[in-house]
Amino acid sequence: MNPQHKEQEEESRFLPGKLPPEKYALILKTGQATLDRAQVQLATVLANHPTLLVISDIDAVLGDVQIHNVLSSSTPQNLADASHLANRDRAHTGDNDASTQEFDVLDTQWGEGWNNDARKFFPGLRLAHDKFPNVDWYVLIDDDAFVFLDNLSDYLGVIDPNNALYFGLVSEVLPSPAACGATEERNQFIYGGSGIVISKIAMAMLMEVIDLCIADPALWNCWAGDVALGMCMYKANISLLQGVGFHSMPVTSPDYQFVQPACEPPKIVHKLNTKQMEKLFNHVMQQPHKTITTGDVYRLFHDIKNDEPFEVFHNDTNFHGLEYWTGAKKSEEECHKTCLDDKNCVTWIFFPFAFQCYLKGTVDPLGIASPGTGYKAGI
Repeated sequence: MNPQHKEQEEESRFLPGKLPPEKYALILKTGQATLDRAQVQLATVLANHPTLLVISDIDAVLGDVQIHNVLSSSTPQNLADASHLANRDRAHTGDNDASTQEFDVLDTQWGEGWNNDARKFFPGLRLAHDKFPNVDWYVLIDDDAFVFLDNLSDYLGVIDPNNALYFGLVSEVLPSPAACGATEERNQFIYGGSGIVISKIAMAMLMEVIDLCIADPALWNCWAGDVALGMCMYKANISLLQGVGFHSMPVTSPDYQFVQPACEPPKIVHKLNTKQMEKLFNHVMQQPHKTITTGDVYRLFHDIKNDEPFEVFHNDTNFHGLEYWTGAKKSEEECHKTCLDDKNCVTWIFFPFAFQCYLKGTVDPLGIASPGTGYKAGI
């Protein structure tokens, strides 16, 4: 591809402005055993969102919000037409691999609750498309994930939904008999716990193949719904992208490590209990005009005062930013102290093999960093 054309294509993804909440659908995935989480979500961060869909393995009502059982009509036994389509498609393409086997009951060590959760993805997304056909984006979230709506609106507001985009936290599954049809060339997916974002164009393309994916035993019987969705996206010829601000490791953990800059605005953080969800919601509401950063969330759950610096170290990382000073230092500790003593310093990079310290006055607003073997970095 011509580099100039590639640059123009990249720029065409971005549009100015903040995205209104009615332009993106939030799809909250919950279950019979975890409705207490959904109840807290609906009473706090997701309250009154204009384009909200709650999917589950049971029909229920929480307040004035309908909970939709998406499993009741999307089972292999009720998909004879889809199965016929899948068999016809395989006959046409000559695909006679293991996915032509008859439907089996999902049989793993994860239990019925997990199995049900895995099977909510396809029918839940189809229901969302039917219910909200005119939105620009679809965001699928777990009931233990916290969505920073302002940060998400800012982020989606500068990306063009007229591209086929499927993004979040990129993960991989190793090809194996239990890999849900993954191959060495097609083994990536977006991790569901930290949120899955799908543009309207990608959703339309997904809808064209979704019955085939439900009718494919390798996907319908997949042990993880996010893996199955990733494999279905390959069928739809949709590529995945690494998003910024989608966190799988709980920020509440004492072992939390910053894989992106602490000043990066998070979009979705995963694995919060109901008390932590309420605490974070109250914190956000108390600062309505402030852009919440990952560092803010870290401070909240680790009892660090706002004016108290905390150390964030990254191995093998080089943060993008404006470098304004380079000099020799004996250690990463000295480089770190030099940054702390300089009011202009936002991030520092230390290269131990040459004993070089680099100070930067800015950090990339999207949190972009490059791998750098041997580099030590801090914010």
